[in-house]
Amino acid sequence: MYAELVEGIFARAGHRVTTVGNGRDAWSQVQMNPTRFDVVVTDQQMPELSGDGLVQLLRASHYPGRIVVHAASLNAALVGRFQELAVDHIVSKGRGTDSLVLLTESLFS
Repeated sequence: MYAELVEGIFARAGHRVTTVGNGRDAWSQVQMNPTRFDVVVTDQQMPELSGDGLVQLLRASHYPGRIVVHAASLNAALVGRFQELAVDHIVSKGRGTDSLVLLTESLFS
């Protein structure tokens, strides 16, 4: 599974990672303790709650961390939606997971 690959790469880079199986579970994890997560990395296509739906909830709750969208393909409307929601970065899955780790680390340097 792709999430396990990304989790392993972040863990090897020294980060603590929590992965979930769908957008609703991601929201539940953050909602329980918003300051626990420095960065939320989300895809757009997830079961139960889409990436833009998750980001909308995060923004409405004043989540204090960074938000990175890591998606395979986004149309112009979705890119615009994520920009309206002020995500910190949008990273194409085609760029590889190493670029995702480097980007995420740069958010805090």
